[in-house]
This record gives sequence, structure tokens and C-alpha cells, in this order.
Amino acid sequence: MFCVDWSPDGRHVAAGIFGGSSENIITFSISNDDLHVTFSVDCCDSDNGIYSVHWTSSGSYLAVGGRSLNVNPTTTHDIRIYKFDSTSTESLAYISGSVLSTSTIRSVNWNPDNIYLAAGGEDSVLT
Repeated sequence: MFCVDWSPDGRHVAAGIFGGSSENIITFSISNDDLHVTFSVDCCDSDNGIYSVHWTSSGSYLAVGGRSLNVNPTTTHDIRIYKFDSTSTESLAYISGSVLSTSTIRSVNWNPDNIYLAAGGEDSVLT
């Protein structure tokens, strides 16, 4: 597991896993001091995975950055954005290729207004 991020309301935690797992993104809810899986997705093969997860300040969206975030990887620098609520999760966007850095995305972070998403790669490029 390379990254974790609490939702702003403190009711969910997202975790990103790199390789070797059938589920690369997992969100958990907290109930009676126990973690319960609320969402999981397999978005990478065993040699790729998630380096960064980050919630918007509203907790409605989760940005995910990593390497080859699709089932049939063709690029190594990808971002996915998920719409999240306590009952469902939907993939809204998949961003890949030259619009981003030229190497693996290592970090993603929303601005305080949730309008912009910054991404940083291994090549020291900020997008």
C-alpha cells in the first residue's frame, strides 16, 4: 500500500495499492471502530498501481494517480477521477498521455476550491 487519504468528514479512508492485488483502489468506512470495505476496483495489472489518492474538500470526488491505471495498460502516466458517495462510486474521467507528465504520476492533489487538480510525476513535472 503506497498511499492513504481520509475523506474530509472522517467517515471514509481511501487506500492505493501497487501491484500484486486484485483490488488497487479500496475505500473503507468506519463503523464501531472497525473498517468496512465500501468500494474497491481493480484498475491495474500486477506490475503497476496507485501512488496517490486524494479527496476533494467536499468528499464527493477521489483523484487517483499512478502507473498504467487501465486494465490493458498502454501508458505509464495516468489519473482517474471517481465520483463517490456512501452507496456508489462511478469513474468519471481517465486522463493519460502527453497532457500529463512523461513518467509515472506520483502525487495528485485538489486545490481548496476543488476546481483544479495538480499532478506530479517522476520527471519532476507539475501538471
